[in-house]
This record gives sequence, structure tokens and C-alpha cells, in this order.
Amino acid sequence: MARLYIAGPLRAFADRTRWAERALEQSEALLLRGLWKASGAMTPDRASSLGRQTLMWLGPRMRQHEKLKRNLRTAFPDWSDERIGATAVESWGQLGQVLAEYPHLEAICRHGGDERIELVANLDLEPIRSGKRPCVFVSAHLANWELAGAMGGRAGVPLSVIYSPQKNAAIDLELQRRRAALGCEFIDKSSKATVLVGALRRGRSLGIVIDQRHDDSDSVRFFGHDAPAPIAPATLAARLGIPFVPVRVERLDGGCRFRITVEAPIEPNPAVGDAREVARDMTARAYARFETWIREQPEQWLCTKRRWPDLNRRKWQDKLARNPRLVRSAAEREVAGTHG
Repeated sequence: MARLYIAGPLRAFADRTRWAERALEQSEALLLRGLWKASGAMTPDRASSLGRQTLMWLGPRMRQHEKLKRNLRTAFPDWSDERIGATAVESWGQLGQVLAEYPHLEAICRHGGDERIELVANLDLEPIRSGKRPCVFVSAHLANWELAGAMGGRAGVPLSVIYSPQKNAAIDLELQRRRAALGCEFIDKSSKATVLVGALRRGRSLGIVIDQRHDDSDSVRFFGHDAPAPIAPATLAARLGIPFVPVRVERLDGGCRFRITVEAPIEPNPAVGDAREVARDMTARAYARFETWIREQPEQWLCTKRRWPDLNRRKWQDKLARNPRLVRSAAEREVAGTHG
């Protein structure tokens, strides 16, 4: 979940004082609780619509907006600036809907029935449901990606979702309270591999969103460029001989209705090389499916971080080479950062 950016002057000072950082964290948590209290007083549809309108206005005024547009330009180089800008605004609207829908996860997942969530399975779920053959499910930040975790509850699949705790502990606690409605358990991504293997051996499947940048991992092709991607989920699936299954979440008609599609598994191909290459190939094929989904509904994809850091670094180096003045200013910023 994108971190809320508020209290700018306080944030600058918080870098130097721990008490100010704690005050900022509490301010962010209070703001989020207030937003969710207001959202919870509305119907799910009204809250989702208002969240969308709010972030479509606020998002373009945030510093991540340029990163979002840069990622869209990399993914869709033939698009006009107008189309890039309009899609970026729509992407912020999706985030606004996700934020506003947290207080309504119970209504969406447990009480909404088929009116809110349509489940499509392109594989036999019975062995997975019974715990005889657990899976590693992988998904991307599309539509309300939190609902990928609801697939377990809807399909009767014992599911453990690997998640990244928020830096702000108060916000993380609020998130986890609301995620309880998804009907799955959660495992901190920093947990040892034995914890994950233990869950699988108990018949629980694992779920993880893998389309974000992971700098300490391998790279796969994503929209024609190398992008850092986590291969550990595929490594685990290949090593244990269990299915590696992409899951797609789609928002229907722009509102608070969704389709969750459990795709056919991605099978390992031993011919590509050693175990690491097998896992990288499986991850690359999952990313190829993500790319297809994003091309079909680009406005439902949220990507506000530097998704292609090597590409961005090369562009910056080319800019420096063309403009010596930028070289001096970059050096000055580095010195200021070192001594300041």
C-alpha cells in the first residue's frame, strides 16, 4: 500500500529526531483511521467511488506521479503524452478505490457472495482444497490486488499470503485487522524458508504478489526490458514439485465488483538449464502473463516505483553526458548528502 505523504515539514525534521518520526507515524495512522471511518460509514460502492475521485485529484500532485508516468512510457513507448497522463490518473483512481475498500473487505469477501466476486478456475481445485497438492499462487498489483488473498476463502483453499509489513507499525496493525476478512493467514516475507516449507507440508498453499522490484534477485524481460524480479517463489515450487499458478484480479465495470481468475499452472522446463534458470524461466513466463493482463487493462495497474532501475540509470547517465552542468549539480548534491 502506498505510504501516505503528509506533514512535509515534520517529515524533513523527522530524519534527525526519533520523536518527530514517531509523531509523524501516529499522524499518518490517525489520518488513515479517519479516512477509513468515513469510508466505513458509506456503502461499499459509494466509498469506492469517492476514493477513486479523491486519488484521481490527489495522485497527480504527489511526487510518485512522475515515476508512474515514466513506467507507463517504458511499457507503452508508442503512446502519446496525453494518453500516458490520462492512464496515470486512472491508475491513481484505482489506488483510491483500494484504500476506500479496506473497511468493506468483510462485505465484499464474505457477505457479497457472487454479487461482488466472480471466481473462475482454469484448473482442478479439489486436490488443492483438500491439501493433497498445495500450490504457489502469484499475482500482480492489478485492480484490488488484496482480493487475490480472498481466492482461498472463496474456493475453500487453505492459503497463507506472504506480505511485506508497513514501515509504520500503527498502519500495519490497521491493515492487518482489515485483511482478516480475506479469510487467509499471513506470513512476514522476512520469515525463514523453513516457515514457508512448513506451511506447504501442512497442506497450505502460498500466495504472493511478485510484480514489484526486487533488487537482490534476477532479472526477467518485462515490456521488452530487463526488470528485477523475485525468483524464490518459482524456485520453491520447482524444488518441491508443486504447481506455480498465476492469479488475476479484475475490477468489473469500474466499480466494487471483481473477477478472480485462477490460471493454469506454469510448468518447469528442465531444458532451460540449472535449477536457478528453471525458476527464472518460470518467473519470466508469469511476468509475460502479467504483461498481457496489463495491456488489456492498463488503467488497473499500479506501479509507482522505479520498476526498471537499470534503464532509468542509463537514461540518467546519457543525460549527464549531454549536459556537463548536470554533472556538476549531481556531484554537488552527492557531496551535500554525504556531509549534510
